[in-house]
Amino acid sequence: MSSRLSLAVVSIAIVLMALNAAPASAGSDRPAASFYTPLALKAEGLRWQGLQQRYHRLAERPASSYYTPLELRVEGLRWQAMARTYGRRTASPTSVRSGSPGFQWSDAGIGAAVGLAFAACAVALVAATRRVQGKNGADVDAGAKIERGAVV
Repeated sequence: MSSRLSLAVVSIAIVLMALNAAPASAGSDRPAASFYTPLALKAEGLRWQGLQQRYHRLAERPASSYYTPLELRVEGLRWQAMARTYGRRTASPTSVRSGSPGFQWSDAGIGAAVGLAFAACAVALVAATRRVQGKNGADVDAGAKIERGAVV
């Protein structure tokens, strides 16, 4: 029985380590230069320079140079309507409750459901690792193979 328990514990530990290792590999400390070829880095640098020049040219022009008079009028009306809407909204009284409302059963239910789901996954993992296929096609208890010194 203890070999089955140790196999289950090892299996759960491996799954937890794999889940923990995935986010760690996403934030690598390697510089970007180690991921790209020199030609790709040069192309990326030229691209960024081109974007910077384009945005700089756009910033020098006033908005009226690339909007038609009708578009400017429509934008102005839109902004005025938004100002009126938000002005009415802030003028209406709002009720603010301060302090903690107490124990939230809905939050507790969500936490319990997540805990039960995790426990069900752990039980399924233990059940899946409990039996392995033997060499002759018959199911063999994994704990018995470990006790005999065989490699699972």
